Amino acid sequence: MPKPKRNLNTIYISERLQESLRPISRYALTAIIAPMGYGKTTAVNWYLEQRAKVQPLRIIRISVYSDNLAIFWKSTQDAFARAGYDFLRDYICPTDASGGGLLVDDLCHELAGETSCYIFVDDFHLLTDLRVSTFLCMLASRLPENVHLIVASRDRFLPAAEAVRLGNRAYQIGMEQLRLNHTELAIYAHRCGTSLSDAQVDSLLYSSEGWFSAVYLNLRTLSERGALPDRNSDIYATFTAAMIDPLPEKQREFLAVMGLADEFTVEMAHFVTGDADAEKLLAVLTAQNAFVTCLPDGMTYRFLKPLLMQEIQGGLVQKIIELGEAAEKRKNRTVRPTAFTALTDREYEIVLLMTQRLSNREIAEKLFLSEGSVKQYINQIYSKLHIEGDARSKRARLQTLLL
Repeated sequence: MPKPKRNLNTIYISERLQESLRPISRYALTAIIAPMGYGKTTAVNWYLEQRAKVQPLRIIRISVYSDNLAIFWKSTQDAFARAGYDFLRDYICPTDASGGGLLVDDLCHELAGETSCYIFVDDFHLLTDLRVSTFLCMLASRLPENVHLIVASRDRFLPAAEAVRLGNRAYQIGMEQLRLNHTELAIYAHRCGTSLSDAQVDSLLYSSEGWFSAVYLNLRTLSERGALPDRNSDIYATFTAAMIDPLPEKQREFLAVMGLADEFTVEMAHFVTGDADAEKLLAVLTAQNAFVTCLPDGMTYRFLKPLLMQEIQGGLVQKIIELGEAAEKRKNRTVRPTAFTALTDREYEIVLLMTQRLSNREIAEKLFLSEGSVKQYINQIYSKLHIEGDARSKRARLQTLLL
């Protein structure tokens, strides 16, 4: 019997995540907040595709490429024009509250109607100008019922006061909804044409924490080499082995050269590389859903987030390596004081970090958890160990138990 064909580019949106996405149509503003690689953009695109199947709607997609406000404004004008709204062409980018208020009035007037309209702002974390966050909050507070604003970001962007002011007009989806659990990971692997044993699923979930990018890299390695990487392996080497090494030399050279540009066209790629097959190479690399994506204009290409250069050389590599190191430390901590036997491996790991005097935020960054999740873990730890008192005395008690 032939083996099922593997397709690691399979889009998988779990039923649990689908349930989290459905309420978007009831809110003026939806903030999707999670670190890189959790599938924020994929989830929003799936949701919008599903909505488009059941009702007519207009979608305005705005991608943030840099911290430059002028570039962001040009991207916004182009996005509205592609959706059939040309009125922003005559606008100069507002720089103060009064100008922003006038723009909000005109946006609400132009977008109001029977047809649902979704404005999707992606990679908002790249734009650090606080005036834009303030403007989005102002817009969300006044949007007509048929218009919905979706903002995907790695960082929280709503000031606390604005979040309170928006009240039930705002909705948030976070890392907990986006990450894969045990059952979802097994289903995703199966849909990719990969059969994993329960032990393999457990190991992969343990090392990846349900982080989609790490799961993808592990399954890619399995596809290329016939075995999952060891849970303590150097994930940077895993990425190279799974994604870069299998590429023909010509494709690797193309990526190395064009990776220096955030965006480019086929003509630019042909000119820079001198390769007459630039268009074919781009088609192949785009189909892999890991390196390059074609933007809505159908002509411009962009590195994913940009996955190959900035993220691999920076945050992605560091995050994956630290994730692997954290898994290795968890594995090596097989002996622990008797007082902590009631704790899970994750809880005990957090205890050790707490006794290093790390803050909740620092612990969250090290373990790639949300700060809220860390607080929940800590409350569970104190409850299991029957530790009471103020924060300082509780941590001191933990230190004593370790001795």
